Amino acid sequence: MLQPKPLVRGAAPPPPVVQLPHLCATGGAFPSAGGSGAAEATLAMVHVFAAPGYAAFGAPAAAGHMLPINQNQPLMAVIGAQYGGGGSTTIALPNLAGRVAIGGQAGLVSPHALQMTWLIAAAAGAGGYPAVGTMALFAGSYAPPGWLTADGSLLPIARNVPLFEAIGTAFGGNPAAFALPDLNGSAPIGTDDGVSLGQPVKIPGWSDAGGLGLTWLVCVQGAFPPANGDGGFPPDHPVVGEIIAFAGGTPPAGFAPADGRLLAVADYEPLFQLIGTTYGGDGQDDFALPDLRGRLAVGAS
Repeated sequence: MLQPKPLVRGAAPPPPVVQLPHLCATGGAFPSAGGSGAAEATLAMVHVFAAPGYAAFGAPAAAGHMLPINQNQPLMAVIGAQYGGGGSTTIALPNLAGRVAIGGQAGLVSPHALQMTWLIAAAAGAGGYPAVGTMALFAGSYAPPGWLTADGSLLPIARNVPLFEAIGTAFGGNPAAFALPDLNGSAPIGTDDGVSLGQPVKIPGWSDAGGLGLTWLVCVQGAFPPANGDGGFPPDHPVVGEIIAFAGGTPPAGFAPADGRLLAVADYEPLFQLIGTTYGGDGQDDFALPDLRGRLAVGAS
């Protein structure tokens, strides 16, 4: 078991965070509890997005907004009143404004964190997306088909070959079993020269949340998200501008590391339309991806 390592960035370093939009899927495929099948993006998943102020598919920000139950019955069935609202006439969306999402008992709030359910894809979605090893943030308190709760459980290799091939023993294990990422009390922190995949990290000045080394990726080629809709993301194909945490080694097709690299505008025009030079670049020939190396993603406030 890896022991938490302080993240050292000079004297009295600030918490290594980047504010990014977190959008809550208020529509989409209903996530059943239990059963088997392929992983898919569902209702009540929270998507990190690279385009500030852009409501992809009409999904609202995960910022604690109240919604009427009579217009959101499926969402009520998944999240109940865990995040507020009373549950009689209104429910509240998770409030990640200025907070990180950590695994734990859904709805519990602390100064820097909100507890939710972190998932890992164990069975690839239709067409290969979500890829095995993809992490997803879920506002419910169970794992839908194709997903497992990222709680550090040991799984037998023989019965989970695709997932083992994707993540190996980066998060622990033995000759017969491997461990899932353990995000209970922790949030993904981007891998870099000082943070390795699977490494627990202590966050300077925080006692209520830690970090776990995972690779942040940006979707650079995929479906272009309209700025309107029913709040649901496509269940089985990637969306340009979405940011995911990944527990494996090789990024899935259509994704690039969120490492601040420059991309040619001519080669990635849909993504440039969404994010422009928000993260750098000259806006003529090139633009930059967000840099999440060694950083946590907090909800935009």
